[in-house]
Amino acid sequence: MDFANLTLGVNRQAWAVLHMLAGRELDCNADDVNVYFTTAPWYNGRERGFVLSCWMLFEREQLNVAFFEHRNSDSICALKWVSEQRNNPPTIADSGSLAYPTDNKFDDIAFSVGYGDAGRMADWVRKQFEDYIKSHPCDESKSVRK
Repeated sequence: MDFANLTLGVNRQAWAVLHMLAGRELDCNADDVNVYFTTAPWYNGRERGFVLSCWMLFEREQLNVAFFEHRNSDSICALKWVSEQRNNPPTIADSGSLAYPTDNKFDDIAFSVGYGDAGRMADWVRKQFEDYIKSHPCDESKSVRK
């Protein structure tokens, strides 16, 4: 038994998507000093992947996208939701009702690709953040720090 698991318990398909995202640039103003990102493990029982979050300094909300290998199909699935801005990464305990708003877990999937199609999932995840940033220009008049 491994004493320290360097995979964080996250499945290989989610790691593949994350590695593909790490090597890509966003096609938007994400270099703005007021745009922030976090990456954290996402655990929901056997669905173990990553959640990426993005927020702007002068906004009160953040975009969250979780991606993982689905426990029933081996597909790579993604959830997408907007939440209040927070200091810690979202978890199933504090964001589960936003990530899974219905009683049917299949209806809540925002996007899904087949096993091994990590590149297509990475493209979709990247586009969600590009669209979000483009639609939320930094506006100091909305500052939560007033």
